[in-house]
Amino acid sequence: EHYSLVSKCKLWNYRTALGGREEVLNILKRSSLWKQACLALHSAAEFHGCKNTNLQTLELYILNPELRVQIEQKLELQLQERGYEILLMRPYYKAMLSNRKGTKLLTSEKLKVPGIHLFYAPALLTFLDLYNFPLRGREQAEFMAQRIPELKRIFKKD
Repeated sequence: EHYSLVSKCKLWNYRTALGGREEVLNILKRSSLWKQACLALHSAAEFHGCKNTNLQTLELYILNPELRVQIEQKLELQLQERGYEILLMRPYYKAMLSNRKGTKLLTSEKLKVPGIHLFYAPALLTFLDLYNFPLRGREQAEFMAQRIPELKRIFKKD
């Protein structure tokens, strides 16, 4: 009831000079920076098997904010005032992500790149973050709550 991603987390909006989301993910996966990133919001919902939007954005928690400049350079990011292709976020619930409890590891088999992995946020944190997120977040959160048993037990639609 009192949690809001927008007020609790630092957010940076970007566009990229790269060819799009897939190219950005491929560059991230091939760098050592993937260890300090965790897919979030709509990007995490997709890997939970619950994507219901056609958004082609990429949302990432950065676990070490000191690496933000490196990530910006590696992914050729340019700050934007409104809208985004790439959203970097400093997580409020960092402990949930930094010790990797509850995070899911996208294995190299799913990514189709040998030896490369990515982490994505747990379902509950993804739900909480999406629920008050302005860009189709509540719709996405409710969609997740209808399909993921651990969320279905705790979420009652108004």
